[in-house]
Amino acid sequence: MTDRLMYEISPAELIDRIAIETLIATRHPDQETQSEALRRLELLHPLEGTVVGSMAQSQRPVLDAFVAALQATNRRLWLAESRLRELDWSADGKREYFTLSRSLFLTNVRRSAIKNKIDMLLGIKGSRKKHYDAGAPTAGNAPILSAPHFAILFDLDGVLVDTEPLKARAHALVAEDIGIKGTTDFSELVGQSLSSIAGQIMSESGRAQSSDDYVKRFHARYAELLSETVPPIAGGPEVISHLRHSSILVGVVTSSTAFECETALRSARYEPSEFDVLISADDVGRAKPDPAPYLAGMEALLVKPRDCIVVEDSISGVTAALAAGARKVFHLQGNSAGSERLECLDDIPKMPFVRNVPLLDIP
Repeated sequence: MTDRLMYEISPAELIDRIAIETLIATRHPDQETQSEALRRLELLHPLEGTVVGSMAQSQRPVLDAFVAALQATNRRLWLAESRLRELDWSADGKREYFTLSRSLFLTNVRRSAIKNKIDMLLGIKGSRKKHYDAGAPTAGNAPILSAPHFAILFDLDGVLVDTEPLKARAHALVAEDIGIKGTTDFSELVGQSLSSIAGQIMSESGRAQSSDDYVKRFHARYAELLSETVPPIAGGPEVISHLRHSSILVGVVTSSTAFECETALRSARYEPSEFDVLISADDVGRAKPDPAPYLAGMEALLVKPRDCIVVEDSISGVTAALAAGARKVFHLQGNSAGSERLECLDDIPKMPFVRNVPLLDIP
């Protein structure tokens, strides 16, 4: 007996179901659950042709963009829900729980808006539904709405937020706290991981304190300074808002901790929920110039390196992105081998790979 699934849902709900099943088939830790999702996808994929129907060819790029945006939104929900399941109920865990819960709410609002736009585009109004018989004969089995997408991954400090002066001040204050006197130019340490900086400073000073002690002191000092308003890099909030209204995936890959990353973003007028993924020092054991942070970002977004563009402001970051195989690496106001110079963030929406992606009227 042939497997059959009977559906009475709107076209957008069908597309949404396919996106969710694809995530389960590729991300779920249980192989049996993955196999069940793959079986359902075999039945659902042929139905994609019925979604398009007699749609005008000129409308297909717009539909593809909405589908890609819906897929990206479901990936964001998957990552947030997975993280929620991992949280403990410590004070830090509670704080992150409420942050993630708010992000889930806002992302679901966006998801509903995208689905409404898809149904409107396909001529479905209100709660009107269509009937789908998965398993019935169809013309061909190849997925039709496997919308193309790519990602832009941004470094944080010095690219989206102007925190480098704050970090230099925090390092200077820690050095003063533990009695280190010298002429270290902390601004020259941009782009290195905190543990690397701490080890370098303690080694050069000959102090007996461990690097761990330095790191704890730095976090405390930096948290104090982050209570101040952190200025965004010029054009940053506007560029992220522009990208968010397209199907382009947007992420942050930073050597800062998750707390520092989210605090700095909010202080600089961003919302962490605006980004499809945030990769911090808490997520990856190795820091730039190792490619691991960028590979983690690509893996989380389910994009191949060739479909990923990186914006950096340090040589170590550029080195990491190139080693990860990114299609193109931009060095903001800098020149380094293998990268292209980017004068300002405002130039990003003017670039062909962004300019040619349709903008979507969604939250």
